[in-house]
Amino acid sequence: MNEIVNDVLPILHTLLSGFVATLIFYWLADAIKPTQFERVIQALFCTGLVKLSVDGLEWMFLYLGRWYSIGHWTAETGNIWSIAVAVSIGLALAFASQQDALYRFARRLKLTSKASIGEWRYAFSRNLDRWVVLHMRDGRRLTGYPDVWPSDPQCGHFLMGSPAWLVDGDLVEVQGIAQLLVANADVQWIEFLALETETNDE
Repeated sequence: MNEIVNDVLPILHTLLSGFVATLIFYWLADAIKPTQFERVIQALFCTGLVKLSVDGLEWMFLYLGRWYSIGHWTAETGNIWSIAVAVSIGLALAFASQQDALYRFARRLKLTSKASIGEWRYAFSRNLDRWVVLHMRDGRRLTGYPDVWPSDPQCGHFLMGSPAWLVDGDLVEVQGIAQLLVANADVQWIEFLALETETNDE
């Protein structure tokens, strides 16, 4: 048993930075969690990135140390920088995923047509300043501003600000209600309303 622990601990220590990076990414990003095997592969990849980054930092600090030294580079220093770099990589990947930065760049190069957050989240993130009309399955229509929308197109709830019903083309405001929680299961489809500037231009 001790031999297994002695063999496993160095491997876990080596992969720790990669697991930290992927853990932070999946905590923050709206991404589907892959299987355990795929997460181990991702952790291996992130571990390689962290190792290259820390080796680069070590070389830079040792080079700058010729003129100004703030201390010695030790194994503990390397471990601290590994965790710091892993956290930075996890945060950067989560930010890039949320902003669709990498996929937007790839779309400009005609390498893909996909978005990093899926069509559902992409549609809402591209229309943050627009009001919507929810077409209910029973035929009713509700308009308002989606303060919160579900991350999954199959479940969750919409939190509609300034809700109003559309009845025969007329707007019927919901008196005394600031927000309305609507189950996504009751919604058949969604319209994103044009901005006033777009309507005036037309």
